[in-house]
Amino acid sequence: LLVMIGLFVAAFAFIPLTNARIIVFPFVFENMSSVTAALMSVMFFAMFAATSLLPLYVLLQRHSDIEVVGQAADGRSAIDMVRKLSPDIVIMDISMPNLNGIDATRQILSEFPKTRIMAMSTHSDRSMVAKMLKAGATGYMLKSSAFSELISGIRAVSRNKTFLCTKVANVVLADYVNMLEDPKRGSTDNLTSRERQVLQMVAEGHPTKQIAASMHVSVKTVDSHRSHIMEKLNIHNMAGLTKYAIREGLTTL
Repeated sequence: LLVMIGLFVAAFAFIPLTNARIIVFPFVFENMSSVTAALMSVMFFAMFAATSLLPLYVLLQRHSDIEVVGQAADGRSAIDMVRKLSPDIVIMDISMPNLNGIDATRQILSEFPKTRIMAMSTHSDRSMVAKMLKAGATGYMLKSSAFSELISGIRAVSRNKTFLCTKVANVVLADYVNMLEDPKRGSTDNLTSRERQVLQMVAEGHPTKQIAASMHVSVKTVDSHRSHIMEKLNIHNMAGLTKYAIREGLTTL
């Protein structure tokens, strides 16, 4: 183990990073057979106990531009630590007791919007990634990721850039391609014919009364259709509906 840590320190010493104070909330890497994965287990599993933090500090203190300022064992403690220590970067485990990493991220960023958060998880499914990014995380890393990706992620996040590890990026890209190829996902096929008609006329700027008269329905019915459209498409403003209608070919304006 000491030999492995020594090799890790030697490799880490040649990687320049931007100045950053980092607080890391504990997570456990998956068991893997590669040397890189084993080193990552040593580095992060140690944060469960203060007496086991030495390997992490030995590795990071070789860099004058990085300072690990604390740890926390659950989401609520994480928020308290950020309030106390004001770190530049938070490495956040998504699955934490008392308060999960997603809600903890929302709370931290609501109070400290300049803090950058790198998510850590075993989950690479689209839903989990989307929830964490919507919460405000600027990076998403899997616990099975290579160490080189972790370094790349920290460097990117420290410069206010978004970073997804390779596997997560592939999942997001594949989902986007599937959405483009599947006309029933994220398209007007989710809408009824009446709703598509309302969407087109709304996008073209027709007043509600005119739409109602054209469709021979009441103004209340048109308003109801518009509400259903917004709910189905998850778009809640007129500008967004107009852009969506143009993209879907309902109108060219």
